[in-house]
Amino acid sequence: MLVVHIGSDFSKNLLKNQPTSVQILLDGRNSNTAMLALNYVQEIVFSFNESWNKSHARRGPPAILVQRAWFNNTLNSHWFILVGIVALLNLVVTLEVTALSVAREREAGTFDQLLVTPMTPFEILVGKSLPGLLIGLFEATLVVTLIVFWFHVPLRGSIGALYLGLFIFLLSAIGIGLMISSLSVTQ
Repeated sequence: MLVVHIGSDFSKNLLKNQPTSVQILLDGRNSNTAMLALNYVQEIVFSFNESWNKSHARRGPPAILVQRAWFNNTLNSHWFILVGIVALLNLVVTLEVTALSVAREREAGTFDQLLVTPMTPFEILVGKSLPGLLIGLFEATLVVTLIVFWFHVPLRGSIGALYLGLFIFLLSAIGIGLMISSLSVTQ
């Protein structure tokens, strides 16, 4: 996302042969897209400067580009990529742990023994879901800690909101893992 702000005195300054500014506000969360958009705008401003200088016999840039990136001031791609790795690792590990726990028991024949115990289906579901949830929470904590302290990606916002979103995400991954394990016959 990109916002181009041209001040109200843009034309007046150009006609007085004074440099004027064009402000670009970028959404830096996706640094690759922001850099592409910034390059397009820089090319447009450069082209405008060339044509203005030719038509008005002037030297120096009439329009100066001032850029500001929100949420990622330096447009560092690590901030974008590493956060996605947290979600990807958690999804894969949680799906695998949950799906394989049921599939192994079914393949070994112990799942049928589990069904004839006095436990309710809800208790069996919780017993199969809890390890995936705990592993996912531990893994996310470890990866987020590495990202913050090793790669120096700032952690802004509420940690409680992060873990609430992570909890909901892990529950959905566990649900998908249980569905996959119920449909598969073997590992």
